[in-house]
Amino acid sequence: EEKEKRRIASDEFARRSAMAAQACARIMASESASSLRMCFAAWADILEEKRREAMRAEKERLQALQQQQFERALRCWSSSSEKGLRRTTFTAWVAAVDEVKAKKEAELEEKARRSESVMKTIAKLAAAETDGLLH
Repeated sequence: EEKEKRRIASDEFARRSAMAAQACARIMASESASSLRMCFAAWADILEEKRREAMRAEKERLQALQQQQFERALRCWSSSSEKGLRRTTFTAWVAAVDEVKAKKEAELEEKARRSESVMKTIAKLAAAETDGLLH
């Protein structure tokens, strides 16, 4: 009976040891799977971060390119605006000079007309005086 109790205890111990070994194996397998999942999750996070960095870098590159194009267009517009301003100024200056010339010519013509009128009047007076002296 003592032997039987020892054998039962020994069998029970073996059965419990086997169950503990199986539990340990399941825990290790579970930990391996968890570790593997953690590795894949970390890898996926790293890849996602790299993708975001690449997108940020591309966005910055495109913004820099757009800024360069904007500045180039602004310089062209400024240059053409400056040329247009010079052209307009020169045209206005030429028009002002032409207006001054036309005004001077009109004044000279008016003076000449008045002088001619005065000369005719003087000539008539001189002719009348000469006729008066001759009579």
